[in-house]
Amino acid sequence: YEVITKSGERRLAEGYVNVIRERDRIVGFQGTIRDITERKKAEENLRASEERYRLLFESSPDAIAQMDREGRFLTANPVMANRFGVSVNALIGKRLSEVAPEAIAQQRLDFTRKALDEGQIQIFEDERGGKFLYNTMVPMRVPEQEETVQIISQDITERKRAEERIKASLEEKEVLLQEIHHRVKNNLQIMSSLLKLQSRDIKDERYAEMLNESQNRIKAMSLIHEKLYQAEDLARIDFGGYIKSLVRSLFSAYRAEAGRVTLRTEVEDIRLGVNCAMPCGLIINELVSNSLKHAFPKGKKGEIKVAMRPIGENEAELVVSDNGIGTPESLDFRNPESLGLRLVTILAEQVGGQIELDRTEGTKFQIKFRVE
Repeated sequence: YEVITKSGERRLAEGYVNVIRERDRIVGFQGTIRDITERKKAEENLRASEERYRLLFESSPDAIAQMDREGRFLTANPVMANRFGVSVNALIGKRLSEVAPEAIAQQRLDFTRKALDEGQIQIFEDERGGKFLYNTMVPMRVPEQEETVQIISQDITERKRAEERIKASLEEKEVLLQEIHHRVKNNLQIMSSLLKLQSRDIKDERYAEMLNESQNRIKAMSLIHEKLYQAEDLARIDFGGYIKSLVRSLFSAYRAEAGRVTLRTEVEDIRLGVNCAMPCGLIINELVSNSLKHAFPKGKKGEIKVAMRPIGENEAELVVSDNGIGTPESLDFRNPESLGLRLVTILAEQVGGQIELDRTEGTKFQIKFRVE
């Protein structure tokens, strides 16, 4: 019953009364009054919590149930019961093997026991009746009570179908992108072949050399598209493999020099997007070609080195060097007369690069640039 204290506060009380007897006569009573206000509040909070859980349990769009080690349903919400085509009351007390196909029942029973034995949540997907289900089994261990698991089974059919549509769309776009790279490569190769045919009819060596240089630049661009066409990642290229292929192609083009000039490549694993790979490939083409043409005159032997390495999260360093005769001190590579070095400067700016030239031992170009 409710009592009001002297201060006006309302409290809940519980009273016990015992009759006191002497022989057969009642002579009095003994009473105990206990303040149960906090206990009642706790009971009310517990009832409210249980009601909230019950509402969540019954109105959840996911199938939820509690099972013992033998796969017997102890509780189940309407969605879970509907999965097996029975009512909630009909499902409780039944084993999985009584309401599900043998293979599904055994699979879920294995996960139930694994969750209890290992004390860890088990997550698995399965397909039933054309529906994809995402299942979570949570072991529930309460002292002096039976071990149980709570299973939450979410229907992810629509999500799976959406993923399949996205995957099919991506595969279609990848095939299309591969075909684009393939056609661009073929078109560039046709241009290169036309320049080669044209150069045969030119008697002036200067003009023939200009056509050959243009042909090498086109090959450098064509090789980028060939590598992207062959790559699993159509957006980025394995630049280490590209550098080796490009430099071998240049040595083959300058075969007279290649017999006495050796090549060394030191390229770490680095992948570049096409917007960065194309300028870098052309830079390497110009600098290696320049070394092959000018660094080793009159049969001089030597070495050309190409190195690339990452030097930060979004930065890399490209080094092209040779141990040839070196560049004249009068040469201002930032304002050169030759088209090749002008291209190097312009292309370096495109990738946010900084160029340094070291003339101490031959010629050494160092370019630091942003990686995209």
